[in-house]
Amino acid sequence: MTRLQTPALTTTAFLLASAILAYEPLDWLIGTWLDPSYSSTGAFYLVALVALVAWSLSSPVGDTVSRHRQKAVLLLLASVLIRLASQVLAVNVIGGLALALDVYALAVLLRTGERRRPASAFWLAVLFLFTLPVERILQRLVGYPLQELSAKLSCGGLGLFFSDLTCSGTRIELAGRDVLVDLPCSGTSGLMLAMAFLVILNALYRPRLGAAAFWTVAALTLSLLGNALRIGLLAIGIAYPGVFLGADVMAQPLHDLIGYLTLALSLAPVLVFYRQQREPFALSGFPGFRLPNLSRGARDLTALVFLSLALLIVSLPRHAFDVSEPGVPKDLPLVLAGETGVDVALLPVEEAYFRQ
Repeated sequence: MTRLQTPALTTTAFLLASAILAYEPLDWLIGTWLDPSYSSTGAFYLVALVALVAWSLSSPVGDTVSRHRQKAVLLLLASVLIRLASQVLAVNVIGGLALALDVYALAVLLRTGERRRPASAFWLAVLFLFTLPVERILQRLVGYPLQELSAKLSCGGLGLFFSDLTCSGTRIELAGRDVLVDLPCSGTSGLMLAMAFLVILNALYRPRLGAAAFWTVAALTLSLLGNALRIGLLAIGIAYPGVFLGADVMAQPLHDLIGYLTLALSLAPVLVFYRQQREPFALSGFPGFRLPNLSRGARDLTALVFLSLALLIVSLPRHAFDVSEPGVPKDLPLVLAGETGVDVALLPVEEAYFRQ
């Protein structure tokens, strides 16, 4: 083997192993965008990610000394462990996390953070997480507390201006008209947009951890206040239609326009602060770490081990831990409440589920 062939073979082995590990999670991820049961808008965040990468790659690389190859190797090896957990536990979301590490490694190799128009590789990977069906997960985890909090904040704001107001849980009664703050009004969609907007700013301005943490909390708080303002405006529009010239605030496109306007107002302070920074908060990437230089033989061995692990992992059996034991089928009645049962064919999504 010649000296010129060795780097090419090492790179090919890493790329092939990464493709093998990423195939199944990527296939699942694309399926979540197309499956209506997920109601995922992840493809839109992917467009934003691709636009950021293309914007950065269209500028030349700076003169800084980089250890990007070593960082990429470490990230890919970390993705192997995550992909192993995804395969063994049969949890697709974990495999999506491994894809985020792959994006991180790819951005490091492309040196997006070292170009004339830099974009942080770390924050690009965080932005990729929004392509996963995290909104549905977030809604199930914190949707109901957010629903209660949004109703309380809206009632508190409306109470400053209206006396004919009654609040009970997620129910708001204003001027004798009922407004129910349901789960979609909990603000999870607004939180997703607010956090994605902040991540994009972090990718461009590359703040230090303290600044990023502060503005994350600030953006979350402002997003909740913006959602409360949205609910308050909708309640006013329902109780006093004349405020909006008789327009139905629950009909499109006015309903969504109110939501986007209040979200934009809530995020305006964050945008103003970031734009006032003439230079990035921190020129170094986040997080920073250094690895020792690897010899050519060590790189070859690492690539072969990586490829072997990839082939082993995808061949491991999947054992989902959140699946109950099969039960005994029950005999269903032919007639229930005067309605006769009719056999209905399964949907393609249901057939695919039961074939697993």
